[in-house]
Amino acid sequence: MSFSNNSCRLIVTMTVVPWRLNNLAAIFGTLSQQTCLPDHLYVHIPRILKRKQMKYPPLPQELLETAQRLPFPVTFNPCEDEGPITKLYPVLELEQEPETILLLVDDDTTLHANKIQYIKQLYQSMQFRNQNAAFSGGGWIIGNLFGPTGLLHVQNAKGLTEVSVLQGHDGFALKRKYLDNVADLLNYALLLPSEKLQNAAKMHDDVWISCYLERKNVTKYVHPGCPRTLLQDHRGLSDKKHEFLLKLFPLQYHLQQQGFFQQPINCELPYKALGFRMWLVVILLLFFSALILLNLLRHSEIY
Repeated sequence: MSFSNNSCRLIVTMTVVPWRLNNLAAIFGTLSQQTCLPDHLYVHIPRILKRKQMKYPPLPQELLETAQRLPFPVTFNPCEDEGPITKLYPVLELEQEPETILLLVDDDTTLHANKIQYIKQLYQSMQFRNQNAAFSGGGWIIGNLFGPTGLLHVQNAKGLTEVSVLQGHDGFALKRKYLDNVADLLNYALLLPSEKLQNAAKMHDDVWISCYLERKNVTKYVHPGCPRTLLQDHRGLSDKKHEFLLKLFPLQYHLQQQGFFQQPINCELPYKALGFRMWLVVILLLFFSALILLNLLRHSEIY
């Protein structure tokens, strides 16, 4: 891969839930140890977390002092809570330069020390200098949701891999020019006719942002290397697996019917795909149910 020597501006943007405010010190520390420092860090802090009707406490003085000592500027930006996409939408009014790289970071992970340098190198390379592309360390290829593969999780890829959905948990990088404005980004009704689907998109911001990028003809890639690290407190919405999946699959199915997420799955190892595992569970459940039924019938014949 050939690289340009031109520098480019990269900012880190994130939000935080009240019970993870203590994670910020660790996140600040790993950002200050990057081999290439960010040009700015934005921490968007809502006045109230709407999902739980929870007010935010005042930021600890020690945290504010730590932020002042960092080798890059930090802005604590008051905003309205719009769900997980709060890590992105407020920065659209703060950063206007089209070529600025926006690196989305979650509040329960820390970045690999080479992450920012690697992302900058990707955008400066000859391959992506004139191509609209977004990157993350993880993502999903969405196949036939009712077929043997369904969802294929891509992480620790051997090379750049095109995917349907980029995972914000692994550091999601895109350029400011791909996004128009806040109203456009949050216009869920444009593609989702029901309130149920709109609420699902608000929960699954990775799916919605990836769909938005596809509308703008931006290709999405999972990159190799630079794995993130989970912090101790990584409880989130996705921990409620039944609620997570009940909202995820109808949303993905609807967007596929609208023409999005049409990448074919060329899966050499189909057992890594979520669809295969789901059907395997269904088959096993049917098998054991049949055994139980046969056993009951035998007992009924005896008596």
